[in-house]
Amino acid sequence: MPALSRQVDAGVTSIYWYFRNKEELLVALAERVTADVYRRWKPMGDGPWDTELRTSFTSFRAELSRVPVYLELFSLRSRFVLVQPGIFPIVMNRLEADIAHLAAAGLGAVDAAHAHIACSAYVRGFVTLERGLRQEPGEQDEAVRAGIADTVGSLDAATFPVLTLLGDLEPMTALNDDTFRTGLDLLIDGIGSLVGSRAGTP
Repeated sequence: MPALSRQVDAGVTSIYWYFRNKEELLVALAERVTADVYRRWKPMGDGPWDTELRTSFTSFRAELSRVPVYLELFSLRSRFVLVQPGIFPIVMNRLEADIAHLAAAGLGAVDAAHAHIACSAYVRGFVTLERGLRQEPGEQDEAVRAGIADTVGSLDAATFPVLTLLGDLEPMTALNDDTFRTGLDLLIDGIGSLVGSRAGTP
């Protein structure tokens, strides 16, 4: 609380006037941030399920990149924030709508939920790694790239026949829009293989 009071240029007692403790402040912050993220996060619409899923989770990535505190809250304290009365309805209403879209496409409720969780976990993990890379010093990043190039260049084709075909490990290590889309497309293609094959499964 003292650190926060310095940041907002207010007395500690002024903060305690509104929030009795740190947990109460965290709940208020989580509610505010969650409402903001979900208001901006594009929901699935009436188009083809795969297009809508791709568009929605691309939007989710943008929101997580824009509001790092949301990613931290739902990665480190997800059980705590989900039981808060001001957050639970927001999250559950979106889940109900998204999973219903996937179920309408031909997935059972359980498969639809797993598909949604897989996409959500992929996006959260991708953004977390992106943040980590952005925090590395630029010169360090260049040194790492050079080191990877040297390592790949020295690989023995007899021992690493597939890796040497790549010529470069950049596609495996780069985190950008292209690699994000490729990973999300692979997930959605996998979900697509289930659509229709388990129709009628609860």
